[in-house]
Amino acid sequence: MRERMSLSKYKSNRGTTHFARIARALLGPCIDLLREVLAKEISPPGLEKKVKDYIRDNRKPFISEKQKQLVYNKKYSDFDITLLYFLLRNICSIHPHKNKWGNDPETTDKSVSANIERVRISRNEWYGHATDFSLSDSDFERKWNHISQIVKELECYLGTGTKYQDTLILLKTCFMDPESIELYIDTLLTDITYLKESFGELQTDVTYIKEGFGELQTDVTNIKESFGELQTDVTYIKEGFGELQTDVTYLKEDVEEMKKSNKISTQESRIEKAIFDQWKQDEVCFISTKVCNEVRKIIKSRNMVIVAGHSGSGKSAIIQHIALKYREQGWTVKQVKKNL
Repeated sequence: MRERMSLSKYKSNRGTTHFARIARALLGPCIDLLREVLAKEISPPGLEKKVKDYIRDNRKPFISEKQKQLVYNKKYSDFDITLLYFLLRNICSIHPHKNKWGNDPETTDKSVSANIERVRISRNEWYGHATDFSLSDSDFERKWNHISQIVKELECYLGTGTKYQDTLILLKTCFMDPESIELYIDTLLTDITYLKESFGELQTDVTYIKEGFGELQTDVTNIKESFGELQTDVTYIKEGFGELQTDVTYLKEDVEEMKKSNKISTQESRIEKAIFDQWKQDEVCFISTKVCNEVRKIIKSRNMVIVAGHSGSGKSAIIQHIALKYREQGWTVKQVKKNL
């Protein structure tokens, strides 16, 4: 009993989750931002020489042998916040903030050095030297807003987009252990039982059986009715005793147009309608010519008019244009082709 009571203070809760999110933000997006700032100031090939020159000129081993080796390897992704802060402060040409390096910057100071300083201070006070690993809602919101502002200003300096700001938005609410959550959700989804279908009414009884230490047993009932077998993979619950919503694809042809005019032939096929629709699209680009007007005059007094001309002279366009005009007046227009 005593052992159980002593371990209770380490139990995960909302406060410890807040603390974990702060740690992930500091050790993730914040440190990655410092790495990108360093890469912008000094490229990896030039870093080793600058560090050696600095150590030689100051005659002090300001960094450990392990940190030196990291520098010489030129792999910025391996640099921790201590090494990054040293390099940004001493090797780069970043101008110190108003209160100088190593001190708390003024709250109104938006400089790059001030935000680098804030990352170092936040990491030390909130994570590195923390005495409690739980945060209240108000403390979490205050610290999170502080980190978000730092990230926003550093990304503005880099000018590379908002990927770290977007990452913070996800980190603030995402599941801390998504794999276990997904497994839990999948298990819950399999515990849905579909029962009692009568005359089209689907009543769903969802039964959770044998909940003990996370174990869920699923009874799935496939109900077979008369006049066909109903296998339920996905059930849409319909209410109203016999109300049936039927997924039927209504093939809408030109019925409404026929009702309006009563003159268009009911025998017009879908293929012919598609042809006329294409003619209407082509009609947008049609420009009436003198020849076209002449053909329209002649066809009013003659039963048959033959339009002849060289290839590409616009014979088809003229015929289509006149045919569409007569079709709009209620005439039945048929396309006639004869193989010669």
